[in-house]
Amino acid sequence: MATDAYGQSVPYLDYTDKPDLFVLGKGLTDGLTPRSVMRFANATVRASTITSPVAGMITWLADVQRLDIHDGSAWVPVEGPQVQTYNASANLTSSATVYSALNLGGQVSGNYTGMWSAGNPTRLTGPLAGTYSVSGYVLWPAGLGGTSGRAEFRQNGSSTAAPHAHVSTMSGSSGNSASVASGILVFSTPGYAEVYANQSSGGTIALTYAFGMRRISAATS
Repeated sequence: MATDAYGQSVPYLDYTDKPDLFVLGKGLTDGLTPRSVMRFANATVRASTITSPVAGMITWLADVQRLDIHDGSAWVPVEGPQVQTYNASANLTSSATVYSALNLGGQVSGNYTGMWSAGNPTRLTGPLAGTYSVSGYVLWPAGLGGTSGRAEFRQNGSSTAAPHAHVSTMSGSSGNSASVASGILVFSTPGYAEVYANQSSGGTIALTYAFGMRRISAATS
């Protein structure tokens, strides 16, 4: 029995093989099916059907309308890894110079396990090398007064590594004034981002904020 010319190990009967339509059909079916986009009602049905998945398998889950690929250890979405977080009430102490990493509160949505966890509540994790788009906002309360509220994304805990992604500075607030975040971070290897904030009102103020991160490219330069 011979195999295809593309190195995919799909078998077919050769001239010297005994003619057998069952063997021919089963070889082609079993060889091509796991290399196609396999369709399942949900992840439970998929798990009961594909008991030994291998890297490179692709499936479509009808209930969540999602395309997944097996990376050798788990099913992950073909869509770029993304996570969104939200904190409705977080206290930020006053300091003229020191920036503090914000507790991101909790995950609102995400499609890749481990991009945010309660064990590292300040971190948005980039699970794969590549370019990530970051976004979000901070609502500064009236307690900011006439002083400035500042925030920025920092990569892997560094205050000097480039490029930075910034949050617009808020100069004074009468309440619920929004600073908007945007920018990109480039990870040459898997890493994490944190949002550091600073205010010098002279007292502790309560913030509301949301931040997220999405991988938009595999490019690392």
